Amino acid sequence: MYASGEVQGVTRAYRAVSEAEYQQILRTGKFEVLPNVAEGKYFADSVEGAMAHGEGLHGAGNFRIIEADLPNNAPSIFRFDNLDGHGPASFIHIDDLQNVTPRPLGAR
Repeated sequence: MYASGEVQGVTRAYRAVSEAEYQQILRTGKFEVLPNVAEGKYFADSVEGAMAHGEGLHGAGNFRIIEADLPNNAPSIFRFDNLDGHGPASFIHIDDLQNVTPRPLGAR
């Protein structure tokens, strides 16, 4: 179902975020809906895809990459074969992200 590796019912995915969303993730340790944005989050299947989305949305150097292990069986998950021309991606509603922990890329 996913291009990246599946482990125990989850798939690692990547998201380019603004500095404001990055700081919110560091503060709270979870995904939240910010004002004037969708009721969910978009994730790329690869770091390269997230970088391309980040550059397209925020401009080069104006975003951070986070990673998260998304539940494969989330009811709201919707797959894109090539979101905005930047490769495979997923959308997942915020309700299905309540038990997902976002991490800065490379953090363990």
